[in-house]
Amino acid sequence: MNSKFAQLEPVSFVLLLALTIISGCSQPDASPAKTAGLASVPPQPLATPQSAEPEPLKTEQPTAPPANHAPAVTTPENEVRPAASTKSTTGEAPQQQYLESVFLSKAEFSSDQDGKPKGWWVSDSKSIKKSNVKGPADSAAWTVTSGKSDEVRLVRSVYADLSDEKIGVKVFVKAAEPETVKLAIVCKSDAGEFFKSAINKGGDDWQELSLEAQLPKAIEKDSLSVRVAIAPGLKSPIELANAEVNRFTKVAAASMQMFPVLKREHFAIAEDGLPKGWWASARDRVKVSGETGVCGDLAWSLQPDAKTDVVISRSVYADLSGMRIEIIAHVKSAEKEKVVLSLNGKSNDKDIFAAARNAGTGDWEELHIVHDLPQEVDPDSLSARVTLLSGAKVPAEISCVEINKVAAK
Repeated sequence: MNSKFAQLEPVSFVLLLALTIISGCSQPDASPAKTAGLASVPPQPLATPQSAEPEPLKTEQPTAPPANHAPAVTTPENEVRPAASTKSTTGEAPQQQYLESVFLSKAEFSSDQDGKPKGWWVSDSKSIKKSNVKGPADSAAWTVTSGKSDEVRLVRSVYADLSDEKIGVKVFVKAAEPETVKLAIVCKSDAGEFFKSAINKGGDDWQELSLEAQLPKAIEKDSLSVRVAIAPGLKSPIELANAEVNRFTKVAAASMQMFPVLKREHFAIAEDGLPKGWWASARDRVKVSGETGVCGDLAWSLQPDAKTDVVISRSVYADLSGMRIEIIAHVKSAEKEKVVLSLNGKSNDKDIFAAARNAGTGDWEELHIVHDLPQEVDPDSLSARVTLLSGAKVPAEISCVEINKVAAK
């Protein structure tokens, strides 16, 4: 393959594997990103970086509601229903399925932190800037100018212990020349160095560059990262947008059951102008919708605010430490990625965070989170939230929100 990386890989990727400072285990930092599974501590570069080391990522979250703002959700009832939204894997025996959860959201990559994507380390800070070109679905994008002789690297460290697990990585690329942008997953284990990559095809349109990897067992501490590398000597800048990382947890088909913590019909009960038991950051921005929810019940409308996120939140007081939790919400909005469903909490004063965003179809769509909670969840800290991000131009309709504990049969 006549890739522009052909002469660079022995230096930039093999040496970088030996020098990088990235993690396969959780760190004792209070950063939300580290708790969620990601952080921004950079690897040791081949040359002295041109910018200071970025501070740890603080995962984007709505302003926290005041403590004890909502009535407690009681211990789950003994009602059971089949598991929802499992994802089959092509070529795998039908009894095996995957549950997908978000590690790194596209919103974080779109956010600006000291002139680069939030939480990412860049080998040459002068080579990257916020793009004037919009990414897919009008998302924010980044323009990267290649170096004369050295590749430009964007690196995202992963601190969660993902040994023997499967992850997926995506980034949208606009690059006229083929084989000039490489997306890679890199780590070390007892079996040696692990490296898997995908490379762009080139063209004038946005191209999704993606790969999935079954990670090795016993990943070495400080070795797991996701990287985007831009080859040197390019005639035109590269555009990047919507980078995301997802985790796939394998389960046996029909082996999981859902025990309701908050039933979807409870969300349709109005109390003092809000869904019963819910808190709102701005009560005047939450109204009963003129539409019927997908479950046939009452729906709610979040009215946009040009400057501030509009948040509704439901505290979960049941002790779900060490359990897998599922949150589902149905939303309707014509604006892509303006509605965020999130799980928020604390564990030993470290943040718990997982999120899903809407596709902006204009029709009802399901947002779904599956997340494994740590063994110790701080009391009264867990909540489910629905957020309409600031700057949205149209209201978002919300219905049929439910929270479930996931357990094996």
